[in-house]
Amino acid sequence: MFYIALLFIIIGGFVFLFQRGFFNVTMYAFKKLGRSNKKIESLIEGEEERDPKEILYRTYSFTWTYPIVITGIILGALSTIIGFAIK
Repeated sequence: MFYIALLFIIIGGFVFLFQRGFFNVTMYAFKKLGRSNKKIESLIEGEEERDPKEILYRTYSFTWTYPIVITGIILGALSTIIGFAIK
């Protein structure tokens, strides 16, 4: 049960960081690196021009982030309490 709780906490924490924009700088860098090659970009037709800095300030919203983290914390606390009760 503790491993399941740990998995919930890790997944929930990752989604929370992604939701708050922690990885936006990395995505911006990859977009900028991809745009550096003008030869390939000229071959692509119909590509819309967007402001690349829009990526830096974008936030996401997932409704299931907090339930996953809270479930992981409850399961972790419950497994710890059961572990001490058995001992």
